[in-house]
Formats: sequence, structure tokens, C-alpha cells
Amino acid sequence: MNNKEDSFSDFLKTESFFLLIKPEDNIYSNTSIRNSFFEELESLVKLGLRNIEISWSNNENWSDFVSDIKIKYPRINLGSASIVNKQSIEDSLKIGLNFSMMKRYQ
Repeated sequence: MNNKEDSFSDFLKTESFFLLIKPEDNIYSNTSIRNSFFEELESLVKLGLRNIEISWSNNENWSDFVSDIKIKYPRINLGSASIVNKQSIEDSLKIGLNFSMMKRYQ
């Protein structure tokens, strides 16, 4: 396992890597699931993860969840994904995210 962690950590130091997180709604209200998420995220950050993109959700607790990530990991480039409407843009700006991504429609 350590070889895999070392390899991943080396990769993160030399390559741009964005982790896209698409949380299920229970992460916003279930403290146990949320704590488990932060434990796993902590492991990835220690390995060198620097870029995280979180899918926007219309859940009333999305902003608090993403704000918690921003506070706990101020050095992470944190952005929102799946920007689909004015509310999603406003939420992302309010938190002060580094970037936002919108799905391209054809």
C-alpha cells in the first residue's frame, strides 16, 4: 500500500490532477458520513492533493459543506462543478471559490 501512496504522491507533485467530488445528499446532514469524508480527504491532502472540484447541489447545506473544506484546507484550489443556474453562481462567489465549471450544452 505504501508503494501506491508514494507513487500517487509523486504523481501529484509533477502533474495537474483535479479530484471531482459528487457528494450524495446524506453528506450534508449526516455527521458520521461527513467526518468520514474529511478523514479521507485529509489523507489525500497529506499525499499532495491540491485541486478539488465539488459538484454544486441545490441542497441548502451545500455552501456550509464547501465552506468547511475551504476553511480546513486553505491551500487547496477549490472550485465548483455543474454550475447550472444563477443560484449556483451566487453560491460559488459567496464562498470565494477559486474556479467554477459549467457543463457545456450543445
